[in-house]
Formats: sequence, C-alpha cells, structure tokens
Amino acid sequence: MYTEIKEVDRIEIATLIFSRMEMEYKYATNKEVDKVDAINFLAEQLKSISDIACLGWYEALNRISEEGRVHPPTIPEILAEIRKVEIALHPTPKKLTTTQVDYAGQWSSCETTRKKLNFLRTMFCKQKTPSATKYHIKKWMQEDGWDVTRIKYTLGI
Repeated sequence: MYTEIKEVDRIEIATLIFSRMEMEYKYATNKEVDKVDAINFLAEQLKSISDIACLGWYEALNRISEEGRVHPPTIPEILAEIRKVEIALHPTPKKLTTTQVDYAGQWSSCETTRKKLNFLRTMFCKQKTPSATKYHIKKWMQEDGWDVTRIKYTLGI
C-alpha cells in the first residue's frame, strides 16, 4: 500500500553525470585522472548534498550545457549548480513573523477617557481583541454611561 523510500544511490548518479559529460563534451575528466576514481570522488562529494538536491543533477547539467562551454565542468562547478537547482526548485519556506498586540496592556495603560476613546478608534479590532479585554472595555463603557446598543455595536457583541 505504500512505497518504500530508498536512499539515493550517489554512485549511480555520479556515473550518470560522467556518462552525460562524455556524450556532450567527448570526455569527462583529464587523461591523467582515473575515471573510476573520479566517479567515486564525485559520489563522495554528493554525500554532502541532500537526496532531493542529488535528484536535480540532470537539470543542473542542462543549465551548465546552456552556457555553451567547450570543456566539461569541474566537480565543484557541478556541485554548485546542483545546489542552485535545489534552491530554485525547493526553496526553504520563510517563517512568517507575526507580532501579537497586547490589547489588555494597551487598554490598561489608558488612564483618561480621551486615551480610552483614542484606543477604541485606533487600536481596537472587533475580531482580534480578546474577549477578556472586551469585557473590561464593556465594563468601562457601562460605568461611563454608554447606551447598550452603542456598546454592542462598538464591541461587535
């Protein structure tokens, strides 16, 4: 019923990368470098990259190919491009910064009637103000002689 998640085979990906480079550039490494050693080295370097990033190797090589190079890219250039593809395809979600307003603290700091009315005009929000704060505001309105319908309209109760 479920698909087993397997670890990405980095040696296979390194082999595929070198095969593609040989097809595209006619060679993948210097003549002095052993191909098996180069593949193992690339596979070892791919371990520093996440599985999702490793799966973006093909797109990374496409981007490098579009640059119109005459010689194949180096291993650090390949890794850098794979990381760029990961960032482009799977950006890290940004944490939303929410600031919580201390309605109760703001209300209790209002000492005069004028400041309390200013609070109701500027700070008060029917949907966001907590009911406990609304209770204290309602109590003040009743003590100040407000009409019941005006209180209900203002507080949204």
